[in-house]
Amino acid sequence: MVKRYSCLFTAILITFLILAVSLSICFTVNADQEKPKRHAYKYYTDIVIQKGESLWDIANEHMTEEYDSPKTYIKEVKSINSLTDVDKIYAGQRIVIPYYSTELK
Repeated sequence: MVKRYSCLFTAILITFLILAVSLSICFTVNADQEKPKRHAYKYYTDIVIQKGESLWDIANEHMTEEYDSPKTYIKEVKSINSLTDVDKIYAGQRIVIPYYSTELK
């Protein structure tokens, strides 16, 4: 009878340990996945297009983490500046670009 309770106690203890380890792994993974969001303010500035510069170059230089992709950033730049898909930018042209900053200006 004592041996039976000992086996039952061992089985319960092992089950509890497995459950505890599983839960701790789940909480660790979730904590790593959550990225704190920074509070940023949206601003606009104008830039002068340099020779050979493209909207992709501008996106790579000025895009911040608030944008999903350079394509999303370029779409907004085109909208702000009333550029269509066939419009090209040229050296010396001024365009308005958006950017985010944690600094309140």
